[in-house]
Amino acid sequence: MKRFWLFVLTALCCMALAACSGGKKQDDEAKSESVYLIDKEITVYVGGTYKFAPTGAEAFTYASDDESVATVSADGVLTGVSEGTAFIDVTAGESTVTCRADVIKEDNYIRLGAATRYVIAGGDVTIEAETVRNGAVTDEKVEFTADKTTGITLAAVSNNEVTATVAETGSYVITAKSGNLVAQCTVKAVGADASVLAKPTLEVEGCATLKWEPVEGASGYAVTINGGEETVTSETSFDVSSVTDGLKFGESAVFAVKALAGADDFEHIESMPARMAFAHDYKEKVVTEHTCVQSGVSDFVCATCGKKYTDENRLDDHVYTDKKTPDGTGACLVCGFQRTKKVNYKYDEHNDCYFVAGVDGGYNSEDLYILAKYNDGTPEHGEKPVRYIGFGAFKNNKIIVRAFLPKSMTEFTDKDPAFVRRNGASLNDVEGMGGKSSPLRGSVFEACENLEFVSMPGVYTLPAVAESSYTHWNFRDCYNLTAVIVPEGFNNRGAGFMRWINTPAKAANKTDIYVIGDSVGAICDAANYPIGNDIGFGNNTLLSGDVLTYDENATTETCFKWRYADDKHDEVVSGGKHEFNGKNVCRKCGARNDYGVVYGYDKDFVNADGSTGAYYVGDNKNFAESEVTIVDVYDDGINGEKPVKFVRNRAFEGNKFLKKITLPAGVTRLDGLAFSECANLEYVEMPGVADLNYRDIANEGIYENAGYIASDNNFLECAKLKTVVVSPIFEINCGQFKTRNGSGLPGVELYSAGTYTESKINIIERAANDLFTGNIYYFGALNRCRRWTKDGGEIVHSDAAHNYAHGECVICGAKDDKGVAYKYESGAYYVGGYTGDGEIVEIAETWNDGTHGEHAVTYVAKKAFENKTTIKRVIMPSITDLGGQVFWGCENLEYVDMRGVTYISYANKDGDGNAKRPDGSVESNNNFRFCNNLATVIVGNGYSSETGQFNSNNIHGVVNLYVYGTSTVTTHPDDNILTGKIFYLGDGEKCFTWKFDDSGNVKAGPSEHNFVDGKCSACGIYLVNYAYDSASQTYYVTGVASGITEETITIASTYNDGTHGEHAVTYVAKKAFENKTTIKRVIMPSITDLGGQVFWGCENLEYVDMRGVTYISYANKDGDGNAKRPDGSVESNNNFRFCNNLATVIVGNGYSSETGQFNSDHTHGIVDLYVYGTSTVTTHPDDKILSGNVYYYSDTKKAGAWHFADGAATLW
Repeated sequence: MKRFWLFVLTALCCMALAACSGGKKQDDEAKSESVYLIDKEITVYVGGTYKFAPTGAEAFTYASDDESVATVSADGVLTGVSEGTAFIDVTAGESTVTCRADVIKEDNYIRLGAATRYVIAGGDVTIEAETVRNGAVTDEKVEFTADKTTGITLAAVSNNEVTATVAETGSYVITAKSGNLVAQCTVKAVGADASVLAKPTLEVEGCATLKWEPVEGASGYAVTINGGEETVTSETSFDVSSVTDGLKFGESAVFAVKALAGADDFEHIESMPARMAFAHDYKEKVVTEHTCVQSGVSDFVCATCGKKYTDENRLDDHVYTDKKTPDGTGACLVCGFQRTKKVNYKYDEHNDCYFVAGVDGGYNSEDLYILAKYNDGTPEHGEKPVRYIGFGAFKNNKIIVRAFLPKSMTEFTDKDPAFVRRNGASLNDVEGMGGKSSPLRGSVFEACENLEFVSMPGVYTLPAVAESSYTHWNFRDCYNLTAVIVPEGFNNRGAGFMRWINTPAKAANKTDIYVIGDSVGAICDAANYPIGNDIGFGNNTLLSGDVLTYDENATTETCFKWRYADDKHDEVVSGGKHEFNGKNVCRKCGARNDYGVVYGYDKDFVNADGSTGAYYVGDNKNFAESEVTIVDVYDDGINGEKPVKFVRNRAFEGNKFLKKITLPAGVTRLDGLAFSECANLEYVEMPGVADLNYRDIANEGIYENAGYIASDNNFLECAKLKTVVVSPIFEINCGQFKTRNGSGLPGVELYSAGTYTESKINIIERAANDLFTGNIYYFGALNRCRRWTKDGGEIVHSDAAHNYAHGECVICGAKDDKGVAYKYESGAYYVGGYTGDGEIVEIAETWNDGTHGEHAVTYVAKKAFENKTTIKRVIMPSITDLGGQVFWGCENLEYVDMRGVTYISYANKDGDGNAKRPDGSVESNNNFRFCNNLATVIVGNGYSSETGQFNSNNIHGVVNLYVYGTSTVTTHPDDNILTGKIFYLGDGEKCFTWKFDDSGNVKAGPSEHNFVDGKCSACGIYLVNYAYDSASQTYYVTGVASGITEETITIASTYNDGTHGEHAVTYVAKKAFENKTTIKRVIMPSITDLGGQVFWGCENLEYVDMRGVTYISYANKDGDGNAKRPDGSVESNNNFRFCNNLATVIVGNGYSSETGQFNSDHTHGIVDLYVYGTSTVTTHPDDKILSGNVYYYSDTKKAGAWHFADGAATLW
């Protein structure tokens, strides 16, 4: 009989672990000197026999204290009569030893699990039957029938399994028959919206009455006691006094109650059972002392109900654990009684320790407790630790069911010089062992086919090694092993749990790992020794892949959690694994069905609604199915129902089984290496993932203190991957679909979850994704190329590429977009992205997508061409607006024609603050950032921008603007890659004009003027503007000509405006050059008068030649008091105020002025006067910036005089 005592502490378990009662002494160190028994506790079936074999005397007598339970013959044959316990005295002379005999009923039955199975109408449920005969499960064939012929169909799955498919709501009775054994269960089909009834809340009143509050919707309640038969009641209380009255100290009863749905109620599902353990609150009063080796007397009184009794033969249990040694030592801490006899311990002289060599003849204990220390009685050896179990120590043992290793048995450095590989290298150096050896030396429990449970709290690593006396097959062919307790961080590196020649083909993979903590390092090496399906001898296919973690608060209703039972480290309490009802909710803990997928919980994840907490797809390297659908909402039974939001780093890395995975739209992140080296992965559906851009996520969220983690390489080395469904808005800026050497065979095709119009897919780093074919399909009807849909759940698509002829596809009629993605919105098209790789991009002025008709193309979406490094020329004459960062990083772009763009607004919003641009962009800046080779840009007439568009970090002054018109443009101060040279539409001959030549290329005139005497010899423009004065029949200067930024200004001596003929230029109007800070030199020899404040604020002016100015009158008026100056100026002063860098001024012979002309607030004595003659000049007292140095002209060399040298005033 397979008995897994760790979850249900049955009465049988309690008796097997208890000491012999009835006042008898229970250790083999009892005082009888002539009677010895191997077995002092035995179990037989009713009708079964057992033969005693005592030693120590020639003759023995036998007596049973209860012959209604067991009789014993004169020759020592015990026969089981009825269920119960009898004590057998074996006597020789004055010596007696007592044996406890437990008699149990031998059951034959069919086990079906739950009496009622729920299913959603229209669905199916699989029923498994186990035929049990003489306490053992057989492989007999089971026949299934249903009580109805309509509404339900049965289909055999295996010899003992059937799938029931139910078409409509109702109750159906399934009968299972095997030989003379029959069992039934009810399949109840409920509606899709059926709800699970609430669990009752239990209490025991007065130690006699089990009570609970009524559950809404319940028709009645099913009560079970100690896992027995259900009793149905409509009441909310149940008399349990018949059970509780008989409970003594240390004994308990388990009560369970579940709320039932009515027979005709198909809108409710019965609740999960509520369970509670009950024990009297006994207070013990010791009358006479007792230990585990000497009985005594104790009185007991229940503090709740007052129940009293006296135990006349009170014996303490052996003390196998205490606070200092919770895992025990394999022996009683009080009397030294060994829990398991006939284990062979041997001394290892090299390591000064003992090791387990195997068992002695006659070994018969199902429970194997390995001692922490041993003493073989040899004085030179003494008591030493037991450090390891030798190679094959328990191989092929058919008796051991449970094995307990002490915590002290852990990895150590073996000092035996013979502990080496075949090549002589130390076996302490096996990879992953840190210079130590394992305490399990290989094949330790191999082929122990009845082994169910192993506790090894000190074993941290099972190595991958295969030497003659040190291998990794410690649990090979242990096909009934269900639970292994290991420490936090446990690593199984080899093939320790291997299915081999002795494991039946139909044996389930059912070994679970129970970790004393929150996580293991790895339960297998997924790449070399995987779990799950049997793929060869190098495997761990006996493992289920499930890990249960330690929780001090674990109960029988907390799944995947466990704890030790009441500080006893050889018993555990756990809810085990999930048991799902028809709505895929666990009956015990409420968790949703994860279908074998491991989910984790991130308590700090912030959801879109501001709430915190979400699940993620966790470590599934050992997931053993080929297809999986990730749920959108999960509940682990602990943290409640929350969305599933991302796939953790390395979640499926190296998984050899996975072929197809479907993620819900709520999953928006893959956190790097998620599916790396999934060699058989073919299909991924991830419609919620909008980008696979690079992110450094170290120390974020669940990766705190995890070191370097990045979001790239999610599909590294996925050579078979073909189909990837992505969000309509999708981008990659790093390597995701790639091989390590970058030379993979392209196979990946992308399928947008949106239509062509809705989609914007941008694979920026195309070269870094060598597995990507470049093919992108859009959801829609298959009458157009590059479209896809689903047929029967499978993807079907049209042609991957258009076949263009004369600008139209001969397959579907689509216009040739040349890689430009045209999108429709509100009566116009816009450019949403670019998937081409050409050097020249021409954006159509109008477009017709075959659905919305022909309309203008007027806008380019944000980042549409970002980092498209192949592009050199862009022609887009109809575009009027850019969405921001449009050509960011197009480092080879040289030429752009955007003649329709006259103004770029930063935030283009309506009155309510909503984006007006079709793609929602509200930040249009940096459209040409990092376009470091850009040279020519054609902009609209009068172009301006609210923010910088042409900029870079290290490149400056490379772009010329060509205005499609003559209106002045305004550039932004942040446009640092502009040269400042602006050409306006014209004949292309004159300076700063341009036109299209016959080939459509820009033909521009000179980019610099060649001024001679103030007039450009190339285009004929003047440096300054001239006006005609009819009164004096002369011209005068009104200011600097438009666009002139020259440092030297030369004023012509004569001018002809084409109307008034040629005349002298003699006057400069008031403020004509005010604050012109670019001017450094002014040459104006014909000027005779200044209108006042002419050069005010020209702070960079250094040199002025005004040799014709001999006198400046303050108020130049006629006899009637009218201004005589042509611009009406009557206050000519301060003509050189604030010219703080002025050094040289040439003035006329005998120069003087009525008022101050050369002055400033803080600058003094910097200007020298050079007189064009020899007559004395007179300066004004307010001329503060004059130095007082006056030099006179001389044609011949003379000290203190000056002359012209290279056109400039120079002292002799």
